[in-house]
Amino acid sequence: MDNRRNSYRLLRIQPEAPPALITRIYRTLMQQLRFHPDLGGDTDQASLINQAYRRLMDPTERARENRALVERGLFPASIGTGPVSTYAAHAATARHGNINRRHYARVLMLQLDAETALLNAARSWAANTPAQARNAALIERAHTTLADPTTRARYLELLAAHSHHGALRALEQDTRVHAEAVRAAQAAQEANKAAPACPYCALSPLRIPSTPAPRCSRCDSPLTPPPELQDTRRRRQASRLHRPTHATISVGWPPRRTPATVVDMSPVGVSFESASVLHHATVVRLDADGVCAVVELTHGNTTPQGYAYGGRFLSAEFDSDQGTFVRATA
Repeated sequence: MDNRRNSYRLLRIQPEAPPALITRIYRTLMQQLRFHPDLGGDTDQASLINQAYRRLMDPTERARENRALVERGLFPASIGTGPVSTYAAHAATARHGNINRRHYARVLMLQLDAETALLNAARSWAANTPAQARNAALIERAHTTLADPTTRARYLELLAAHSHHGALRALEQDTRVHAEAVRAAQAAQEANKAAPACPYCALSPLRIPSTPAPRCSRCDSPLTPPPELQDTRRRRQASRLHRPTHATISVGWPPRRTPATVVDMSPVGVSFESASVLHHATVVRLDADGVCAVVELTHGNTTPQGYAYGGRFLSAEFDSDQGTFVRATA
């Protein structure tokens, strides 16, 4: 096959790439990127890459191709040759009319669309080439920018309208905006950690410091545990309620409500009867006159009237925490 295509494009390299780098890139294409037919690559494509490699490794053939590209206006002769160390000088004097001439891909001596494996190969070659040691920081910045798909896409988008330095300034602004967004998200996350997750609907609302008894912003369930759970001495200040009282039990979200009769209530828990089966529920909400609570069911059994359940309070809000604190009527 007679290869008349641009050998530099076929190998994803820049015209200034030295033979050692060309060999490294060629091997990466054929082996790591599996262009070799023995590794599943297309035979015709592999043949084109082989011809391009042989042409660029032959000084006479390479010079002939360079002249042909210049005649076709495809070879940036003014900046296409020269060591990477001249990059800073070119970039510092770049004008808007010099768009896409000096960019991070040229630092690595690769095309802008070079695969990540080729970026890695170029960086590795530079790291092991003494002449490139003085450019190590620049090469690392170029690799970091191009190796990340999202950053590269943004860089190429900016490079289409700006000089390299203009694209970098815009990238830095993007980075600052992203960092501020991350800090704001982290601050919000830390604030949410200070607020308990709602034990009923599992939403993590922001606690309002001025609210003495915070409620969930979605389901309006109480968020604070009963004081008696925090101070066992206060349990003796409230008596148990043995008189049946009416209440409403809510299950799930959105809630499904069912009537219930409170049989017994203490500062830390409740037992009640219901005509509905709640065996599938682990947490319910209880609403009655004088109390709103989220209850973790701990036991249940069948009765002649229906079903009996008992559980402990996960959170509760009482009208009173002294004496007989609940008088509920439907």
